[in-house]
Amino acid sequence: RVMELWLNAYRAQQSIALIEQDKALFSQLIEVTEASYSSSLGKTRQQDIIRSQLELTRLEDKLIVLAQQLDAAKQGLAQWLPQSILRQPLSLTFTAPAPLTQFNSLDFDELIKLLMAHPSMVAIDQRIAAKRTQVSLAKQSYKPQLGVNMGYGYRADNQAGESRADLLSVGVSIDLPLFTDNRQDQQVNAAIANAEAIKTDKRVALQSLKGQYFKEVSQLERIEQRNTLYQNTLLPQMSQQAQATLNAYTRDDGDFSDVMRARISELNAKIDALNIQIDKHIIIARLNYYAASLDSLVMAELQG
Repeated sequence: RVMELWLNAYRAQQSIALIEQDKALFSQLIEVTEASYSSSLGKTRQQDIIRSQLELTRLEDKLIVLAQQLDAAKQGLAQWLPQSILRQPLSLTFTAPAPLTQFNSLDFDELIKLLMAHPSMVAIDQRIAAKRTQVSLAKQSYKPQLGVNMGYGYRADNQAGESRADLLSVGVSIDLPLFTDNRQDQQVNAAIANAEAIKTDKRVALQSLKGQYFKEVSQLERIEQRNTLYQNTLLPQMSQQAQATLNAYTRDDGDFSDVMRARISELNAKIDALNIQIDKHIIIARLNYYAASLDSLVMAELQG
């Protein structure tokens, strides 16, 4: 949870940095179009100026939305971090969460062993053990209960000054459960039912953990494919397209609307690529949650 909040804050902060960077470029484009329109030497039209100013306003709106998201993510961290730290920008460099194991190659038996040792499952096992103790105690009510009482009494001398012997008393009591068919049977059956109910809870919890785990593994595989596509193909193509449309416009061989669309598409692709990387880190952090028992299992094997 803490890692996810921090990553979402980092996502918003880096998106703001990307937009601020391109915002300066859009401002330059506005100056170029205004100069071209004023000189009447190029093909710049008034609608080109309006379009460039409109896109700059849209970027301002995005910055406000991202600032809200950044503040919300930081406030989510307020219960763990002091406000003095949260008021500062996040570090631009961070160590991405590393997978605790090779999740894609983890076989089913290893997965079940890992999930069964998860803290949430261990907590259920402790509840089951407590219920078994209750069953054992309930069954004890069938057995005779033996009690021993002992008392000691000190006696002072009598009025004549003669000493008197102290008193020592010993008593034994036996509680015989003569009527066990009703109340005691109900107690035992209730204790057994409670224990079985928790066993059912354990099976349901294990199925839930497995379902969530396989969902995260599947998403990790797909998001890694998208990350490879963006980094190796899409981002370079977007950059080439933006530069080509700008070159064509400066030679009066292209439309300003093409320049704007290309630049906006490139900016959106950069933000998408950032989101993909952050989502990948979040998924790995979630998968590490399911492998939280890995260290304890390794220690147990070493000690064994």
